[in-house]
Amino acid sequence: MKDLYRCLSDHPLPLRQAIASAWNTGTALGKGLDDVRALTEAILASDDAARVVASLSEEAREALATLIREGGALPAHRLRGYGSLLRLGPARLARERPWLTPANPLEELYYKGFVYRAYGSSTAASFGEIVLIPDELRALVVGLLPAQDVAPGLASLPSVPREAPADDALCEDALAVLVRLRRGTISAMDPQPDPTQPGYDPAALDLGPRLLGPREPERLALLRQLLWRLRLVRQTARGLQPSLRARDWLRLGDLRRQRAIYVAWRDDPHWNELFLLPGLAFGEEERLARPLPVARRNLLAVLAETPPGAWITLEDLRTLLKRVRPDYLRTDGDFDSAFARRVPSGEYATGFEQWDDVEGALATHLVTRSLYWLGVVDLGLSLAGEVLACRISARGRLLLDEHVADAEAAREDAPAATVVTGDESLDVTIPVAGTMYDRYRLERFAEWISQSDLAHYRVTPESVWYSQDADIRIEQIVNFLRRLCRGTLDPAAQMALQAWGGRYGRAFLRRVVLLETADEATMQEILAVRGVRALLGPAVSARARLVNEKQVDALVHLLKKMGIWAHVRLG
Repeated sequence: MKDLYRCLSDHPLPLRQAIASAWNTGTALGKGLDDVRALTEAILASDDAARVVASLSEEAREALATLIREGGALPAHRLRGYGSLLRLGPARLARERPWLTPANPLEELYYKGFVYRAYGSSTAASFGEIVLIPDELRALVVGLLPAQDVAPGLASLPSVPREAPADDALCEDALAVLVRLRRGTISAMDPQPDPTQPGYDPAALDLGPRLLGPREPERLALLRQLLWRLRLVRQTARGLQPSLRARDWLRLGDLRRQRAIYVAWRDDPHWNELFLLPGLAFGEEERLARPLPVARRNLLAVLAETPPGAWITLEDLRTLLKRVRPDYLRTDGDFDSAFARRVPSGEYATGFEQWDDVEGALATHLVTRSLYWLGVVDLGLSLAGEVLACRISARGRLLLDEHVADAEAAREDAPAATVVTGDESLDVTIPVAGTMYDRYRLERFAEWISQSDLAHYRVTPESVWYSQDADIRIEQIVNFLRRLCRGTLDPAAQMALQAWGGRYGRAFLRRVVLLETADEATMQEILAVRGVRALLGPAVSARARLVNEKQVDALVHLLKKMGIWAHVRLG
């Protein structure tokens, strides 16, 4: 990084004279390098630094604090929220004297000798124009900027008319989908459709009251995306089913499970809220070129600096983001190339002046939708229900911490479930906290009724009957309920289950395939081959046998080897 002497030597004489005047050095300046050295020494030895810093506007001090906080050098586009620097020649500088009425906070700093321009790679690994403060000057002023490591210019609200606590139901709704998939397929969970394209209908994922969170199409599409992103579902011969990873995820502690979903969203390059912004359209090339993981991390880093527990208006949050991280989305700082088109006019939303309509709108969308649904932020509402402000929720602070979830303390055993015996039913009540895997297993033979802090289930002869297809024995159900009740299952409940168990197993319905031959001789020829005969089930008649569905392909293959090419009509 250039030192102060080299920075000043690159300035034309009128600009050096303006800086000398601002610092009241009393140095007579000419064009020689000795004069530059004298000005450098006078500034660094000055007792006037506090006065010069105090003369800056609040926004200029914020820009200076941002630069110092980031190591003393930033790409120029990182400071676009504080303005930009024009290149003026010596004659125009002398004629217009722009330091008398600087156009923006960055010009204030430039004309008072705090910041300088250079080209190359900055600490942000970006090649191009850099704005820097020389190390010697940074050491001189660093103690004169109060609270420079706190997010600047951010006032909090004492209260909001209404509070909408962070939506913590996403994990619970993922459980609901996994339970539903275990019983049958859901068309809206197909892995192929792009959830950001108009052709995808996430409303088909609406499971009615079984879903606890908002049933907005975007949230349902996000839920589907996260299930695939975490690989909690897999394609099988029976259709879409919960994966083995789903069992491991369900067994996690509540905080680690929620953080897994949060991290999956944060780092997902395929889910992109930018394409869901109303009034903007993106071409296919742009859709492929700008994933959001880096933008999300940049936004979260700024959000994490907000005061704990403080309500921040969305307008203030956008203003802060525009000042300290205007390039959070377009990290290359290129605000002028073709980007998004406005709908319906088709005009490109290019230029930094469009920041509020693109980056600002995206920040609002991320906070009020994705981050709210993920449980990271609480929302403050007006009496009419409009979102006014946000704050990081208590759980959100833990989710943002890279290490808290890994060090999550072992949970004490949750209170025992209770089972109440009714008329042809058992009512099961179980705490929600820390019991997700138990509840996943419970729903193999029980019907979900409702839940808040406690989840309510009902075991009926019908629900137990469905569990028989999964080969769950009555003894297993009794032992599982006894464990949930900490070994104190009501004897009446055990008797009811045993009584229901006597109704099952006396008759069976199975899906099979029928092998028919044209005559008895053909059937006898088939039965004479040991390998083929092993694939056949009981006889229906002299020329018909039952075949298990799973054996059809193998049977057809062996029949072909015998020269018998069977017609397969399974539709």
